[in-house]
Amino acid sequence: MYLKALEVSNFKSFRGDVVVPLERGFTAITGPNGSGKSNCGDAIQFVLGPRSNKTIRAQNSKDLIFNGGNNHNAARACSVTLVFANPTLDNGRRRLPINMEEVRMSRSIRLTKSGNVVTNYQLNGEDSSQKSFHRILGAANARPDGYNIVLQGDVTSLAKMTAKERRKVLDSVAGVTLYDDEIRKADRQKDSVDDYIERIKLLEDSQKARLKELKKQKDLAVKVKDLVEELNQARIISYQASYASQIAEREYQVNEQTRYLEEANNLEIQVREGSKTLLSLDDQIGELQKQIEELTGSDGKGLNKIIFDLHLKIDTNKDKIADAETKDTEEQVEVADLTEQLTSAQGALVEFVNSLASAKDDLENSRASLDEAQSEEGEVQRIMESSGDETAILSQQLTKLLTELNLANENLTTAQNEVNKTAVQAELISEQLAKSQELAEENRLSVGELELQGEELTGSGPGIDRNKLSRDLITAQKSEEKLVEESQLIEVKLREAERTRNRLRSEMENSSGSKGMAGGAAAVISARDNGQLTGIIGTIAELCAPIDPNHESALATAIGGGMTSIVVENDEIAAKAIRWLAERRAGRATFLPLNKLTNNRVAGKALMVSKKPGVIGFAHELLDYNPKIDI
Repeated sequence: MYLKALEVSNFKSFRGDVVVPLERGFTAITGPNGSGKSNCGDAIQFVLGPRSNKTIRAQNSKDLIFNGGNNHNAARACSVTLVFANPTLDNGRRRLPINMEEVRMSRSIRLTKSGNVVTNYQLNGEDSSQKSFHRILGAANARPDGYNIVLQGDVTSLAKMTAKERRKVLDSVAGVTLYDDEIRKADRQKDSVDDYIERIKLLEDSQKARLKELKKQKDLAVKVKDLVEELNQARIISYQASYASQIAEREYQVNEQTRYLEEANNLEIQVREGSKTLLSLDDQIGELQKQIEELTGSDGKGLNKIIFDLHLKIDTNKDKIADAETKDTEEQVEVADLTEQLTSAQGALVEFVNSLASAKDDLENSRASLDEAQSEEGEVQRIMESSGDETAILSQQLTKLLTELNLANENLTTAQNEVNKTAVQAELISEQLAKSQELAEENRLSVGELELQGEELTGSGPGIDRNKLSRDLITAQKSEEKLVEESQLIEVKLREAERTRNRLRSEMENSSGSKGMAGGAAAVISARDNGQLTGIIGTIAELCAPIDPNHESALATAIGGGMTSIVVENDEIAAKAIRWLAERRAGRATFLPLNKLTNNRVAGKALMVSKKPGVIGFAHELLDYNPKIDI
């Protein structure tokens, strides 16, 4: 392998494209000063990659581009190409690891509109990089920083070197320096890897601690989830029990309504029968009055007058009795309005039946009295026809007859009053029946709403079989007690779940430090305030405060659970407070006795970190604390 040609374009003093052929063997380039001899070596160095532009006698990259001189325009770009011959060796390999007879390495630079320099590398016409050039040439032991190229002054410099400097040159020529550089590079990489491993270990420890905390939170979340599921299940059971109870109540109301309707129908039938009986009694009374008038005739004006007066008194008494009964009826109506509908209807029914029986008894007595009066009137008539001297006897018997007639009229009036009273009671029952029907209608609407709620709870399904529900009424009443017991058990479970939830919430707050002061610390501070414990200075939260409120969250996170640590004057007071907590089972607390605390110096690594950009400072520098705890 050897350098076959040098192709330059607008490089330093070369204007345009220039090709310098380099034949195999020794080639010398001669010429006067300023003809560009040294620029040929600079061009080779330019492609191989000099350590700096000063190596190729230029202040910057712009000085490498042809400036035009006095007679030409300056160029905007330059390029240099090294053409290497890469023949096949006797062993079948090539010195350059490229399977080509000729290898072209080019480097070009150009100026942008803004005056910046852009560099481009090409290998056999394809884009490449300077590292690729170094790797390919290194395979042929032709390193850019080696001694393949001897520059001006290198021989003089080598002659003036000391033995130690000359040894370094020989090591560099022999390739030993390259290995030393690799060793130093490997040591730096090893230190970097060790530092990275240390950071990984710290991160691993931090993640393990965080994993434990996350595991606790996960277990706690699972418990809370189970409790929530149990609570939801208990609510569903409670809703189902309430729904079943309301269904049973609705069935009971339907059955009661049916029974009331049947009783009302029976009462209406009895009222109609009583009305027919009263009409029959009125007809009989009218017949009796006609018979009396026929018996008395024209000579009975005095008797008629007496009878009229008696009727007048009877009517007056009837009015008084009617007024009293009206007042009594009104009071009964007021009492009936204050009682329950079902009890009032049942009482009215019983009273109606009893009154009807009493009215029937009075009616029978009246009929018997009328029969006796009719027989006596017949006897009186026969006596009057047989003898006129027996007027006194007739008068006595007439008086007796009038008395019995008055008694019959009183019995009739009593029966009439009983019938009126029964009619009033029937009217009350009718009103109660109407109210019962309204209540039944409201219950029917409530049942419709309950059915909708039931469909929402149990899902869409077929309609409710009312006949089946009626048959299951007794079963529902028996299961009501069981539902009540289940409801009580559910309430017990709900209370237990509530207590468990409160306990878990307390544990979460204590573990996360969000609740504030722990139980033991709170008990000690309370004992200090009450005078039970002395020498207690206070908690860190009481004694410290952030200077800048914006740092409050960061400081609270950094200190964490240490906010509830209690500062005491000495270790004896701490031991006394610990015994006090143990005796009362008031919890645990962390104590910081001032006589045992020391002021540690800041580590060097922490001090270096504190000086980095973005770091505000140490925590104690950002806190305003009580001078008592200054150590």
